[in-house]
Amino acid sequence: MRQLEKSSGLIGYSLDAHPFAGKFWTLSVWRDQKALSDFVGAIPHSRIMKSLAPHMGKTQFAQWTVEAHEVPLDWKSARARVAQS
Repeated sequence: MRQLEKSSGLIGYSLDAHPFAGKFWTLSVWRDQKALSDFVGAIPHSRIMKSLAPHMGKTQFAQWTVEAHEVPLDWKSARARVAQS
């Protein structure tokens, strides 16, 4: 989480983790796509995700644009968006 907190372009995030069930959800807001891509590709995040992949279920992603007044995002609407993707 330290890498996420220190990432350039991060506006905010929330984590919902159930490690014994192998379920992890991250809801984050980024300044732009480049900031998100830089974080995803950087070590240690990329290395950790690769090592955890065999132990986790199917990974899903959903991205959408929000206005400043919509932040912070809420989990209910985020999960609905993921279910639609």
